[in-house]
Order: sequence, then structure tokens, then C-alpha cells
Amino acid sequence: MASEAEYDVYVEADTRSDWGRRTLRGVMRFAAARRSPWRLAWGDPPRPLLPRVARGFITGVISPADARRFRRGGLPAVNYSSRLANPGLPSVLPDNAAIGRLAAAFFRERLYGCFAFIGSSGHHYSAAREAAFREALAKFPVSRCEAVGPKGPAELMGFLRRLPKGTAVFAANDFFARQVVRYAREAGRPIPDEIAVLGVDAEELLSMSAGVSISSIDPDFERIGFEAARLLDRLMQGGTPPARPMLVPPAGVVECASTGAWGNDDDVVARALALVRARACEGLTPAEVAREVAVGRRTLERRLRAAGAAGIATEIRRERVRRACELLRATHLGMAEIADRCGFHDVFYFSAAFKKATGKSPKAYRAEHRTA
Repeated sequence: MASEAEYDVYVEADTRSDWGRRTLRGVMRFAAARRSPWRLAWGDPPRPLLPRVARGFITGVISPADARRFRRGGLPAVNYSSRLANPGLPSVLPDNAAIGRLAAAFFRERLYGCFAFIGSSGHHYSAAREAAFREALAKFPVSRCEAVGPKGPAELMGFLRRLPKGTAVFAANDFFARQVVRYAREAGRPIPDEIAVLGVDAEELLSMSAGVSISSIDPDFERIGFEAARLLDRLMQGGTPPARPMLVPPAGVVECASTGAWGNDDDVVARALALVRARACEGLTPAEVAREVAVGRRTLERRLRAAGAAGIATEIRRERVRRACELLRATHLGMAEIADRCGFHDVFYFSAAFKKATGKSPKAYRAEHRTA
């Protein structure tokens, strides 16, 4: 039957979504790089006549029946969905715990001290992201609301009305984040002035349609697609399925208006940190920051620490490393060029500072976050 297949690989993905298109793009990049490029097709699940459609499949398992249809036919298949705790197929998945930790770190760097989570208890990815978010914020209370609770929108609207001003809301995905934005507006809670919102998936159209552009964690779907294709290629050649899913770390946060405020009322602190975000990579010094916000260096350091921020030199270095991460993921620039663009005076200091901040050398970080 395999010889009758019309295609080499069929990708089951919703290409109406940004995440679906990015996943497919990753598969295509791997397919094009093979010595013998795959004949590819994609779209909704071709449930009947699977062996005649393709020799291998990349799919998102959302129910046990999805996995059974591949196992019954003995078809090589790789899953990229973490909706189920045990999808029943070899899998390449977003690292949901890392996503939850990144959300916590992102909000804490913006000095928030009050938090909430919006998710779905029926989805494994939501539970995993929430657990890691809570663990990373162990010293802080985290309130919670079910995104699709039994009382529907009224429950979410009431929850948002009760949140203290200055709450940072982490939504398990961008669809839930869009709901938060919509019902916060109806509840009279302006975003980001009273509530900050962060989603997951970096769905550009959802963000644009929400009325307030939504900051979102990018799970790196293109790399997920690339690695899923790499694994499927191995399985189609008779390789042994891995014992555990491969986890892909998030690519970072796409920052938009929904997290545009700081979680602290000290105007000096807010102006200092905004300056760091804007000019850290231009050689900005702590003395220049103090001069720009019109306070002494000691006063600035004291107010930063009172607000829960690090010292100004640490904040500058953190911003430079954050920018370096973006360049390592998105470009092929050499290390010396990246060091220069991020405000480090030489490549050796850059490498040492980067490793201290991330636990990895710049080269190791690039290898982990790039597919080619």
C-alpha cells in the first residue's frame, strides 16, 4: 500500500492560523533540504484511505482516536499537539513548562506583583503552563479563572472586575488572551493601564482583531515543524521512536500594547526602565540613566530596588542579553557583530555575560533555537 501513496508526507495543520502556517513552513524547510525533497500535501485530516494519501504524517493529536487511526494502519506519524498528556504518538512539542516560566519572568521584569491565570483545565498544555507559572511565582498569589467556565463570559467578566489594579494576566493561549481583552473592556478595566495581558502562540491576526494588540510568547512553531519533519524522516527510514517527546523551547516574547505599562507607580523607575529598553544597546551607562531621569545614582538604585527591580547596571545588561537572544535566533550574524550591536565592548565580554545570564554560550543558544 505504501507504494500507492500519492504523497510522501501529509501535514495535518490549520493553515488559516499563524501557528499552522509557521509549523508548515518548518516542515517545508526540512523537506526542501533533503537530498530527495518530499512530495508534500497539507490541510485538514484526510481520515479515509490514509495509506493511499501519504507514506508519513505530521499531525496534531487532540483525542485518543486520532492516534489510534495511525497505529492501526502502521503509518509513521509524528504529533505536534500538547492538548493531551499522553498523545500516543512520537511527538515534538512546545516546552510548556518553559513557556510558563518565561511568562513569570517577563512580568517580574516589568515589576508586577499581582498575578492571574486564564486557561482550560481540560487541556494538558494549559495545566503545564499554569503549574510552571505558579512555581516561578511561588512568593506571590496567583488567582485563576477558567476561560470556558460553566457561566461563560459573565464569569470571566466578573473575575476581571474583581482583579486589583496592576494585575498581570497570563492566558494559556492567544484565543483566551483575546477573550480577556474583550471582557476587560466591557468590565471597564483598561488594558494595559489597569490589567496587563500576555498570551501564547504569537497569533498576529488574533492580536490585531482584539482592539488592543496582545503581547504573546512565541512557542517557535517553525522549529517544531522542522524537528517534527526530521523525526518523521527518521521513522520512515525504520528508526526507533524516541522514548520521550522532544521539547522545543519558546523563541521569546512578542511585545505589544497589552503589556505596555509597568507594574509600579514610581514614575522615576518607569522612566529609567523605559530608557534602558530604548537605549541599552547604544552604550547607555548607569550615570546617563540617572542624569536623564534627574535623580542621583544612589537615589535611582534605592528606588529601583524598592520597586523590585535589579540595579541599573544589571537592568542594562539584561536588556542587552535579551536583544542578543533575538539576533541569535533570527539572524546569521557573527558573534562579534552581535556583540557590537548589543552594546558589549568586545566578543569575549559578550560571551561571558551571555553565559552568566542564560546558562549557555551564545553558540549553544543559537544551536538550540535555530533550525538551519
